[in-house]
Amino acid sequence: MANKVAVLEEAKAHCTVKTLPNLEPNPSNLRIENRAIPTYSTDRIMRDRGMFIEDYEIVLGSDVVGIVETVDSSVYSFKKGDRLAGYADILSPKSLINGAFQQYIIVRDCAATRTRKPPSFLC
Repeated sequence: MANKVAVLEEAKAHCTVKTLPNLEPNPSNLRIENRAIPTYSTDRIMRDRGMFIEDYEIVLGSDVVGIVETVDSSVYSFKKGDRLAGYADILSPKSLINGAFQQYIIVRDCAATRTRKPPSFLC
C-alpha cells in the first residue's frame, strides 16, 4: 500500500508530495489513517527557519486525528477502526517517517487517545 507524504526537502521551500511505501508498526505502535492534521505556527517556523531540523528530507506536523488501520500485536488498548487523536514524534530521529503530514502515520500507543465519535472529522 502506498503512502502520500508531504516532504520538506530543504529550508524555506514548499513541501513536495511523494509516494512512499507504507510502514508496518513496530512494537507498541499503531498505523493511523489520517483524517485531520492541524497546522501550527511552529510548522511554519520550522519550514522557514529550519528550527529543530537536523536533516532534510523531513515530514513536518505533530498532531493527528484519524482511524487506527493496523495495530502491533503488543498493543492491547486500541483496535483496528478506533478513532483517535495522537502525537507524531516529529523531533525523534528518522523524522521522514514520523511527521504528521502524511496519509498514514506510525504513532506510539502511549501518544494516542480515543476520541468521541463526532458526525465528521471536521468540527
